[in-house]
Amino acid sequence: MSGLRVTDPEPTGTVPPHTIGNLSLLQQLDLSQNKLAGPVPVEFGKLSVVNVLSLVSNNLGATIPPTIGNLSLLQVRLQNNQLTGTLMESPDVYPNLDYLELSNNWLHVSQHTNFSEYVNLTTLKLSKNNFSSEIPPGLGSMARLQLLELSDNHLSEEIPDELGKLRLRFDLNLGDNLLVGSVPTAIAKLSALRRLNMADNNLSGTIPRELKACRYLEHLNFCSNNLGDRIPAETGISQDLQHLDFSYNLLIGEIPVQFGNLINLEVLNLSHNRLTGSFPSTFLGMYGLIAINVSYNQLEGPLPDIPTFRNASYDAVRGNKGHCGNSKFLVPCSALKPHQSKGNRGRKRFILISLVPLGCIIVLFVILGGLFLMFGRSNKTRSAPDEAGNERVRMIWSYVSEMAYKSIIEATANFDDKYCIGVGGQGSVYRADIAKVKYSQLRNLNKIQMPK
Repeated sequence: MSGLRVTDPEPTGTVPPHTIGNLSLLQQLDLSQNKLAGPVPVEFGKLSVVNVLSLVSNNLGATIPPTIGNLSLLQVRLQNNQLTGTLMESPDVYPNLDYLELSNNWLHVSQHTNFSEYVNLTTLKLSKNNFSSEIPPGLGSMARLQLLELSDNHLSEEIPDELGKLRLRFDLNLGDNLLVGSVPTAIAKLSALRRLNMADNNLSGTIPRELKACRYLEHLNFCSNNLGDRIPAETGISQDLQHLDFSYNLLIGEIPVQFGNLINLEVLNLSHNRLTGSFPSTFLGMYGLIAINVSYNQLEGPLPDIPTFRNASYDAVRGNKGHCGNSKFLVPCSALKPHQSKGNRGRKRFILISLVPLGCIIVLFVILGGLFLMFGRSNKTRSAPDEAGNERVRMIWSYVSEMAYKSIIEATANFDDKYCIGVGGQGSVYRADIAKVKYSQLRNLNKIQMPK
């Protein structure tokens, strides 16, 4: 028998060491997705011709036995277990190892760990472990490595320049760590890279312009760092880019016009920065966009008239200086007067009143109607309305207007910014709820002293 695969969620207990150890001709062993517990049996070392070992998604614990080094391994998959201790040491005994995945365990790196001797390794996945301090040394010497994942650990030093020596073709994932310093410009030497993730770290400095050399990038994520200054125009060069996330940084300036060249971009997140200005007209050709988030910046002006922006949620555009557009949350740009200057006029305030206070408005009009009928009857004996009657009407409307204005002031907390949903060419637009109009104000209509 050259291969054995047992994948069943029902089996429990430990791996039967003696039974497995007798399968001396076995070349592939797959015991993934079971409920196997206990340590990895040392008897696995007897399987000298096994080249693929997969024990994924079990409850295996303890350390990886050194006898694993006796196997002619090409691929090792031990992710999603509870393995502890250090990584597989003595890499010289794994000369043919091509694929190593130990993600989602409790492993750490010892002072003796050095990856420079894993000369044939093309894929290395070590995410969600207990690695701390610096990125393990020797990675830059792995000439054949094409995919490296070290995300979701506790790495806290700077990113070494030696990573620029790699010839990664697929993925460099350093996200969800505590890395500091700047993004090394040497990363730009990874010209064939497809996915670059450095999100959720403590990186500072700027987004390197040298990324223009990575023309095949499909996924670029620098979110949740402390990166500042302007977004380099060179970021908009890779026409293969599908996912771009620069959110939760300190970026300033305008959105580069070159972003319009990202014709394959599907997801764009620039939220929670300090970006200013309006959207470039080049965005009108970005029909591949599926999701956007530009909230909490200082952007203004019309949103691009494409489906993604028209259908965007309020949360995706809120918290900016002012937008207009064909969205149910915004003032239509056609309703604004673009020729009006913002510098020489006072800014008007528009109140978007919800349907909740409709009952209050009806009550108000009923009272007004009753008053008009009363005055109408008293004037039937007169041939024409006199000045006193006109004065009554003016007083009523004056009082009603003052009452409505006070209610609006109260509902918007004196036009507090938290009620502002946009700024257009004619002024600010507020969303308010005046359902709490005091009925005592309505009753006061009956107490107005009218001239006789």
